[in-house]
Amino acid sequence: MRSPSALSSDRHRQSWLGAAAIAVGLNLASAACSPDDESAESSCGELVSDAARAVEPAEELRLLDEGLTRCGSYEAFATELERYPGALGYSVEAFIERRCTVNTFAELRESPTCLTANPPTTPPSTTIVELVFVGTTVDGRLVEMRPTPAMPFIDDVPAEIQRTVDIVLADGCDGLRAQRDRWIAAVDGSASSDAASVFAQHAQNVATFTGCDIGTIEVSFVTVPTVTP
Repeated sequence: MRSPSALSSDRHRQSWLGAAAIAVGLNLASAACSPDDESAESSCGELVSDAARAVEPAEELRLLDEGLTRCGSYEAFATELERYPGALGYSVEAFIERRCTVNTFAELRESPTCLTANPPTTPPSTTIVELVFVGTTVDGRLVEMRPTPAMPFIDDVPAEIQRTVDIVLADGCDGLRAQRDRWIAAVDGSASSDAASVFAQHAQNVATFTGCDIGTIEVSFVTVPTVTP
């Protein structure tokens, strides 16, 4: 089993937090370079790729903010983000709008991406972006999750998603296995257990990218389809 200190120092761990959109209110774009830099195109892709593999939400957001300022256009940044559909947790458009609206850091707000998303000649948007986290279940489905009293969010992700990351850093692979097994035991294939399924799969994904050998998830249920009247 890898030690917590070894896990926390691994720069290439993937976070399935959707996290990218974790608008934690941090102005982390201060390390970004000018969009005019000759290596902007390649750096844009590299930064988004690194962000998709990051485990810690603050690191993921820092890399995404830096990528946002380095990409030469809204389309370039959006294209790179779309390569990692499970990384953000909600749509590319919603993430860009959120970061460009709530962040007060001048370099980020004046980047080509943000100027396209929020042109300076238009009044500030009063539209409230609905908070939605998109998670992957153990049987591979994408489900939308919204904050409720029973499922609170921390910033833009379910609190249990953040808790899983905290567990692996504090308790290592054994703690991660216990977290995964706790949620898989609550999965029965019904729509009401989708959240548990997402949390179990997230723990399994974190194990994969942190090198924890906790075995695989085995399910014996049949997913019950949701019928729309």
